[in-house]
Amino acid sequence: MNWSILHEKFIDINPNRRYYCDLCHISSPKDSLGSEVLHFVLDLNEILFAQPSSFPAGKYEMQFGLYSENAGHQEIYFEVSWSGKWNENEGEMFKEMVIRRKVVD
Repeated sequence: MNWSILHEKFIDINPNRRYYCDLCHISSPKDSLGSEVLHFVLDLNEILFAQPSSFPAGKYEMQFGLYSENAGHQEIYFEVSWSGKWNENEGEMFKEMVIRRKVVD
């Protein structure tokens, strides 16, 4: 995952935290190379060919494994729902994609 703090433009969505990782972004119509289909793209350090890193509109569940010497192994799950619509207004665009943490028993 990429640290958000490394980017020039930073949106503070959780004032109780100081550092964030980017989960994904929406490909803009300018990046779609003439294609009408937009995707949300995982913000990964490395792009692997063994599994997809961009997805069309829809609902998805993601599982992330976090590892640290002093914290051991942790897993976190997210539900991602994206309408597939593009909006030039950033605030309105955040309404088109909803990311929620999923609690797993």
